Amino acid sequence: MKIYCIFISKPQWMVGWPYPGFDNEQFKNEFLEKLKKRFPDVEFAGGDIITNYAPEKVEKLKEEIKKSDGLLLYTMGLYQEFPPLVKAGNEFLGVGVPAILANYIYGGDYTFILLYENVRRKNLRVVPVSTVDPEKLEETIGIMVGLIRLKGKRIVNITLDEPKIKLSEEDMGRLMAVIGPELSKVPDEAKESMMKIAMGGEYYVDVKGIDQCHQWRRDEEKYRKNLKEVFGVEMVRVHPGELIKLYEKVDEKDAEKMADDWMSNAQAVKVTRETVTNSAKLYLAIKELMKEKGADGITLDCATLMMSGKLCAFPCMSFSQLCSEGSTGVCESDMDCAITMLLGRYITGRPGFVANNAYDLTNNRITYLHCTAPIKPYGPEGFSLDYDIVTHGDSRFVGASPAVKYPEGEDLTTVKISVLEKKVAIRHGKTLGSVKGKEGCTNKVLVESNARRTLENYDEKTFGWHRVSFIGEFRESLIAAAKLLGLEIVEEDK
Repeated sequence: MKIYCIFISKPQWMVGWPYPGFDNEQFKNEFLEKLKKRFPDVEFAGGDIITNYAPEKVEKLKEEIKKSDGLLLYTMGLYQEFPPLVKAGNEFLGVGVPAILANYIYGGDYTFILLYENVRRKNLRVVPVSTVDPEKLEETIGIMVGLIRLKGKRIVNITLDEPKIKLSEEDMGRLMAVIGPELSKVPDEAKESMMKIAMGGEYYVDVKGIDQCHQWRRDEEKYRKNLKEVFGVEMVRVHPGELIKLYEKVDEKDAEKMADDWMSNAQAVKVTRETVTNSAKLYLAIKELMKEKGADGITLDCATLMMSGKLCAFPCMSFSQLCSEGSTGVCESDMDCAITMLLGRYITGRPGFVANNAYDLTNNRITYLHCTAPIKPYGPEGFSLDYDIVTHGDSRFVGASPAVKYPEGEDLTTVKISVLEKKVAIRHGKTLGSVKGKEGCTNKVLVESNARRTLENYDEKTFGWHRVSFIGEFRESLIAAAKLLGLEIVEEDK
């Protein structure tokens, strides 16, 4: 992991900014030493100080930049020969690697302004940082480091490719394993409907990307290409049969222990122990599959796989656990949410909450709702929120889902990436706590936000219905990440 560092300034005793006698070497050395202590696994290469335009040196430095993961260009000083300095800076930034253009205030300001004007014209992947607070610059470097760490990661995507599935006896048996543990509690009318579905024998699969979750199906080749080129991430397609085999091999004692942990930590458990244990078995199978595939995230087409008899449990508890322990689990084969979650995790250190969104325009509020949520939304080292274990919201009578009780008064940054369109949508709000009720999904987080403006700016075709929310104010951090990635930024609430 290498970030190449170049400093632009004036000769030490030349008249100009910051002042005659400003010690370029001392400033550079102290700055780099601080970075090396904060990011010990990063090589901060170079350290050249440019005070004039030397063509051979500029060309040599450009070659070094090309070999690096990122560029830090720091404007420190300014004197009457500023045009050659601007020319050199433009060539360095023009190499095209993700770059941070930093400025020492009352030092390199005019050079900085001219360089960033060129960046805007050429739409380069550059984040400007001009501040009296050195911590802000280090935070931005941390964002670049997070993006570098993201490279090479893999997301497993489990789904089916046949447009129509004819269920085998084994498939129907697995479907009954999902329904069975809670069947005695189900009203007769609902039971009749469930059994009709279970014994129907056929299920249709979205293979064209009609569903808002399945943007990747609309052009899988382009999707894979963009995912790799922009984020350095790979999608790994896996047939559900591989997960079924691992599920069947899970040690029952390990699953019982996991179920005990979940149930003992919950404030209330409103499903059978068998349902929770089956969910624990699925979690352990998913963990093993991710290990086998070398994956840092997973998404699976939950409803499709269950209705076609390819899962023995709802994955809601699995995804909650994965996200709470510092990994990434996403429902509905939603690859856009998976890469959004992964990116957010590497930038914020926190898991996201994937959710649909409902609008209360009268009160300027948005509810984010889904049937899974991280119990540790402040990160794996943070504290756990209270939760109940209840049935899945849409299904109401079956499955196991964590109903997490979100706090009031927290900043919430809500994001969604479109890999196909190379865009990111961002909005902000303040949490008002969780909403109770049978309607919709089990987790409902009420947020005070610019609901009307967000609705006016809504682009369902590009971003779908799902969004990913992170507790905390991360708008500027995610905008900086988007600039480094070359994504078009859509601020939905402005």
